[in-house]
Amino acid sequence: MPQKKNVDIAELLRSKVHVLLGQYTQIISLSSNLISGYNRDLQDSKKPFFESLELTHDSIKAATILITSLLPNKERLENALTSEIFATHQAMELVAKGIPFRLAYQNVGNNLSSVTSKDVNKLLQLSTHSGGTGNLALDKSETEFKKYKNIWKKEETHFKEAILYLVGNDAYKDSQLVI
Repeated sequence: MPQKKNVDIAELLRSKVHVLLGQYTQIISLSSNLISGYNRDLQDSKKPFFESLELTHDSIKAATILITSLLPNKERLENALTSEIFATHQAMELVAKGIPFRLAYQNVGNNLSSVTSKDVNKLLQLSTHSGGTGNLALDKSETEFKKYKNIWKKEETHFKEAILYLVGNDAYKDSQLVI
């Protein structure tokens, strides 16, 4: 639908989590109520297992493309900072002055249109808590991202070694699962 502006890849990635959970449930359910030493039922776990590996790998590749391609549009983001976003901030300012929250809430709700761009800038400066609109704490996010990127590299190596072990080098080379 051309009128939609949401990121389709992100929606599809979100749905893949549930597909993987379904495959996980399928694999786990196969082993329930098996008598000791009887493993023939487990042959049916191979298909969902390998499908989940391939789906995980493809999802990681898609997420990588998404993350490396996202560019924020600063002008559009600034234009989206409307007075409604800061209504709670305004209400809390009134509470700090001794007005009960219920009255502050009603007062701000009835006067949203009176908020100017000057008020928005002031509220942005007051919003200094980590993750707030005035302090996105991107430096912390970048540090966390680097930490998890390093963890991911180690996990990726382990994942590749596990696949090679499970399918063998020759079978791996001939398969469509490209790592």
